[in-house]
Amino acid sequence: MTNSLGEHSAMISPEDRAKLESLQALMKPESDLDPDAKRWLTESCLCRYLRARNWDVKKASEMLHQSLEWRRRVGPDKITWEEVCKEAATGKMYICPYPDKLGRTILMMKPGRENTKGHDGQIKHLVYVLEAAVRQNAVRSDFNEPPRGSDADLSPEQICLVIDYKGWSLFNAPPIKTSKETLNILQNQYPERLGVAILYDPPSLFSTLWAMLTPFMDVKTASKVKFLTQKKARATLIEYADLSQLERSVGGDFEYEFDFQAYGRRMTDLQNEAKQNMQSVELSATNASEYHQQQEQSAPPPAEGVNSEAEGVYSGPEGVNAGPQLVTESLHEPQ
Repeated sequence: MTNSLGEHSAMISPEDRAKLESLQALMKPESDLDPDAKRWLTESCLCRYLRARNWDVKKASEMLHQSLEWRRRVGPDKITWEEVCKEAATGKMYICPYPDKLGRTILMMKPGRENTKGHDGQIKHLVYVLEAAVRQNAVRSDFNEPPRGSDADLSPEQICLVIDYKGWSLFNAPPIKTSKETLNILQNQYPERLGVAILYDPPSLFSTLWAMLTPFMDVKTASKVKFLTQKKARATLIEYADLSQLERSVGGDFEYEFDFQAYGRRMTDLQNEAKQNMQSVELSATNASEYHQQQEQSAPPPAEGVNSEAEGVYSGPEGVNAGPQLVTESLHEPQ
């Protein structure tokens, strides 16, 4: 269990906290009306959108509303392994078994292993893998995702994207429509999730596709892209990853072969673990709420002339005494 208030306060300044609270107020109608939106609109989520819009509350709110519309339409957190397993069969995109040096989940793309042509299926697979990367970060941090301000370490909630261009050509490259949608999803639906993008040994022909995509890329995203040639890769990669845990195909020393069946089991287990945690959190919140309601209903009215906020009388969030606080915390203890 987190020493929440002290630890979380250290990650966000009073100025950033004030903007976060303003954004929370703007998004409250969405949270009140939609349980899925309430689960998603966490403080850490709101901070990512604020950072993406340079802490402009109005712009962050607009971006969040657009993402909520997209999430309601696509249902990214509800996509299952069974829906994307055909796309995943060749190992063209997957979550690596080890994180990078900063603890970021490594998302490996191998476009040379492309096995389908359909835009919709490819995009659904992309979204599934991004959600899996987010889940992996959450599991690695024990589902502790505090709000992070301007000066906080962002790596626990970010992704290290590695793209291996072995076997890639214009013949198996996705349509420009799919590439543009991929960029749009990364920038606008998962803002501030990308920590670094390592493009490993792209062929000279890739410059054509890159020139077509650059106009659609914001400055911040572009600054995170690193082009590595095979000859100079190791010297740079060692800054980002333990080479003993990075695949040999992209300059590391780890002998890794994609196992479709084992990977499918790992992704299913990951999704189930995240779902169980969400249910546990919701149950704890429900129990805490019911406890406080019972306390309020059973508490005798204060005697005439007695301040209801006097020591030892529970009167809500600003007057919580030791008794209810301890009981509430015990509801969040792991079983």
